[in-house]
Amino acid sequence: MTKSEAVVHISNKTIEKTFKKTKDGRIFFQNELSIYLLAQQEKLSYIPKLISYSMKNQTLIIERRGKSLDYIPEEDWEGREKHLKGISKIYKSLEKYKLYHNDLRYKNILYEKKTKKYFLIDFESISYKNTEADGDYIIRNIEKKIFKKKSKKTKSKSNKSKK
Repeated sequence: MTKSEAVVHISNKTIEKTFKKTKDGRIFFQNELSIYLLAQQEKLSYIPKLISYSMKNQTLIIERRGKSLDYIPEEDWEGREKHLKGISKIYKSLEKYKLYHNDLRYKNILYEKKTKKYFLIDFESISYKNTEADGDYIIRNIEKKIFKKKSKKTKSKSNKSKK
């Protein structure tokens, strides 16, 4: 989403996002609202709580949770990679609903240090089809580092049981 499609105000406890009344702005607002409503209904703990919304103003107010992982510099691969397991868990949970974020970047992943919980935000590009572009490197790293480790452990366990 381009920055021009929404105006965002961040306070200590909330994030207020007002979408412009353009065709794209309406679509992005509806996409995002639908995910927050789904999260409420299904009690998805990895999506911040929707506090209120206005269809007329195309505004969402959500609770502010954690800090964006974008604060970790790109050069700090170890700092970023230590979060891949947590990111993978919430991303795969969203896929259970056959939904794809399609803008999975570190800036759209929040981490709450106190509770050690991860949260996804910014659902404007969500869809039933995976059209991920920017986030592909996160997904590739998850697949390389998380899934390969699991398959190695599984192979190692099966080799031990054969002996």
